[in-house]
Amino acid sequence: RDTAAKTHLGAAQKAWFKQELLSARDAGFPLVLWVCTNPWIGAVTPAEENDNWSAYATERTELANFIRDNRISNVVLLSGDMHALAYDDGTHSDYASGGGAPLTVLHGAALTQTGSIKGGPYTAGPVPGNPQYGVLEVFDTGGPSVACRFLGMRAGEGAKLNYIFSSANSASPAAQALVNISTLARVTTPDDAVVAGFVISGASPRSVLVRAVGPTLADFGLTDALAAPTLTVAQGGRQFGFNDGWAPTAEAAAALTAAFDRSGAFRFNNPASRDAALVLTLPPGGYTLSVKSADGRPGAALVEVYDVPE
Repeated sequence: RDTAAKTHLGAAQKAWFKQELLSARDAGFPLVLWVCTNPWIGAVTPAEENDNWSAYATERTELANFIRDNRISNVVLLSGDMHALAYDDGTHSDYASGGGAPLTVLHGAALTQTGSIKGGPYTAGPVPGNPQYGVLEVFDTGGPSVACRFLGMRAGEGAKLNYIFSSANSASPAAQALVNISTLARVTTPDDAVVAGFVISGASPRSVLVRAVGPTLADFGLTDALAAPTLTVAQGGRQFGFNDGWAPTAEAAAALTAAFDRSGAFRFNNPASRDAALVLTLPPGGYTLSVKSADGRPGAALVEVYDVPE
């Protein structure tokens, strides 16, 4: 039976693991990597022969509650035991009671074994097969957060999955924000647009940071980054903001960099880059953001929306 007495880690290892999480939080580390030997995501199963976390749902919830209750927001799982490439951005990985612990989950396999799929669903993938492997790159761009890129690779064919995300320590103000959207998409023609939606709930206006990261993606090794993105935020026919160059003045660069730090977003290093970013205070409701190419050339852009703490 899946009860509190059933344990995947064992009492001693679980106590050590919890203390390591607290120590990393208190030390201010912006990123915590958990090398997890089994898939985290999956529907509850009673099968005793299954060593995935889905067969230890009570303990999985216990750990998720611990992460949430201790404000540890930067745990990234490097998960094994699935012969496929996949990642989850937190959409399907939150097993805390009532929510509050969306974890980033990364799978990179298999080198030589036959492809297989376990757990899920995932934000992207799974892509079963071999010879495959995962690469996690960490970029320290300054400030309280780091930028990360996960590549799900197949030998001889290159990247099958590409996921870029920020990570910040929960003890810093930067980690108080929730990333609502972070997706890498491609603009293919002069008339093409990447369109995403987000919703502000509640009864009061909220400050949000919206970004279309193009040229800065070259720092992550992306060879087809969108050179000149334009960013528009609208509600129906009403436009709330537009930007096609994040730092037209030194004052604008300083203000936006401060907003990046508060939100947990990685910094832009070049004030002259054509990356787009806006901070807007918006009333409750649904909004769309649209990203296009200012010069008509195709390329990939990272589209992001962050809540900005006061």
